[in-house]
Amino acid sequence: MYRLWKDISPDSNWDEGTWDEVLPNQSIVMKRVKVGINKKKDAEIPPLVTSVVTAATGKVELATSPVTLASLTTLVGEGQTLLDEEAATRDAWLAKRTARIEKFRTLRTDIKRFAEFANVVYSGNKLQLQAIGLDVVELGAPVGVLPAPGNLRTVGGMLDGTVGLRWSYTRGRDFYEAECAEAAAGPWTSFYRGKLTSGTCSGLEPGKEYFFRVRAHGPAGPGAWSDISKKRAS
Repeated sequence: MYRLWKDISPDSNWDEGTWDEVLPNQSIVMKRVKVGINKKKDAEIPPLVTSVVTAATGKVELATSPVTLASLTTLVGEGQTLLDEEAATRDAWLAKRTARIEKFRTLRTDIKRFAEFANVVYSGNKLQLQAIGLDVVELGAPVGVLPAPGNLRTVGGMLDGTVGLRWSYTRGRDFYEAECAEAAAGPWTSFYRGKLTSGTCSGLEPGKEYFFRVRAHGPAGPGAWSDISKKRAS
């Protein structure tokens, strides 16, 4: 039997081929070239191809390859550009998604604060509140002493020597009262009486730690004090 080794010639030019005789009992070991790109992600392929191009550059015996090193280099560059553009688009999408989540979190919080303020301004008047697009849920007024306002939070004030406070709405309240002290055991000094669920304590010593509490007043009198919150003055 025989095997045909084709030289650099068209398939039809058989006379230019060279024949190599193979003995009947001679075993033939066929080798397969390995590129190393199987199961590789697209992003992992450009470095592998670049490594091959670098090592093959200047090899005269490879000059007649049907796939040139220049074309491989071009494909690597174009592929890498597309990978980079896709990554940039993904990063931009993630940034926009994060911004959208934060924006709507702020929007939800602020519209609730606005609705609460409008409720105070209109004294719970259903028609006036509905006229500006707010829904109204009518609840029966609580009987007896009001519970302590929840979720008291303290933050540094906008001006030196101030601390800002905010707390949750207490149903049935006529107004709130907030107090400040230099120690958790007191003595306490009242600095805010009003209907809003926020207030600012001023005239404090910058950098010094203070303690705060708030309660609601209703038809039955003052309610229970909130948990104490502490904060250093701005």
